[in-house]
Amino acid sequence: MPKRKIFYYFRGSLDSHLHFLESWSTVAKESGLEITLITVLDIRTYLKELRNIKRLRSKFFKIYFFPSAYWFSIFYFGLSAIRYQSIVIHLKKRSTKPFFKLKRLLGKRIKYLIEFEGDAKSEAEFLKLHEYKPKFYDDIISSQLSTYKNEKKEIDNANGVLVVTKAHKKLLLDRYQEDRLLKAKVAIQPMSFSQNEMIYSESIRERIRKANGFNEKFIVVYTGNVVYSWQNLSKTIKLFKFIKSKKSNSLLLLLIRKQDHTIANEFITANNLPEADYILKSIPHEEMMGHLNASDLGISLRDHHIMNSIVNSGKLMEYLACGLPVITTSALAIAKDIKSNKLGLALEQIQNFEDNFEEIDNFISKIENYSDRKRISQWANKSLSMQNYISEYIDLISAI
Repeated sequence: MPKRKIFYYFRGSLDSHLHFLESWSTVAKESGLEITLITVLDIRTYLKELRNIKRLRSKFFKIYFFPSAYWFSIFYFGLSAIRYQSIVIHLKKRSTKPFFKLKRLLGKRIKYLIEFEGDAKSEAEFLKLHEYKPKFYDDIISSQLSTYKNEKKEIDNANGVLVVTKAHKKLLLDRYQEDRLLKAKVAIQPMSFSQNEMIYSESIRERIRKANGFNEKFIVVYTGNVVYSWQNLSKTIKLFKFIKSKKSNSLLLLLIRKQDHTIANEFITANNLPEADYILKSIPHEEMMGHLNASDLGISLRDHHIMNSIVNSGKLMEYLACGLPVITTSALAIAKDIKSNKLGLALEQIQNFEDNFEEIDNFISKIENYSDRKRISQWANKSLSMQNYISEYIDLISAI
């Protein structure tokens, strides 16, 4: 009987983060840990994604369809636990209910990890304070508060807990000080990139700029979704308009997933951004490095709030990996590194850009130093890549 099997069981969607999962699995394998990437889709999604599924299966993803994710989990992982001496399942946005049941039935033969990308309690509080539209976030807030209510129970039932920053780990340890075993149970797994997966290349930059007609433009880029108000697209546009007033050849490149374009257009209209001043489009992740290389400045603005102080910005990490100087805020933990290593500008506040105009103007005037982009990219690949965190992940799995 084989000894142990490790699964990474991700949510029933092929819309995002698959590049991260694939890279994490590859880095783990290079470090001696074999991980099986697996998900189950409902039949409608499965049929819709058939072409994508064929491509992903060739890259060692296991993708199934089944009417019920709960019963798929019971049958598939129950049989796996019988086949192997033990199994470990890393759950990404999957219900823990079937696994808690399996643990009661099969004991130590099945163990699972849960992960928190952010803090549900503080995210709910932030969305209450910063509405996109009245009642727009009601269901999300309700879900987040429910997640927070059950947080300690989920932690107690799991064999390991993954968070994205040291600050989030500290928050959990402070919140549940009576749990003396929690420190050893929590490991850090940021949303990052594999070393040299995202780099700065002058040849790539020139090719993409030529293909998109960017040659005479100063490209300011924003990437990501805009559903949540903490993404600050409105403030990003306001900051861009100031940059445009100083550099008349500036163009705002909005790389936003297709399902968020309606929201993005509402912010564009509300902030009176002329059509000639921006490009809004959605691209597959494999094209992201090229577009970031072709850009000149990356923007990721976050408000000062506890929810932002304990997360890492995946988009910001990709900007830096591609050598982009950035404008962000000191709200994020990475801001200290950005300041000390001269990677960009970390604003103390973003309520009134007028208070930062001189600082921003000085920074923008010094940006066109492309030799510095290689330095930024090298620093990010050395300091922020997955390779810096894989050993802690492997240690956690080995310990359980």
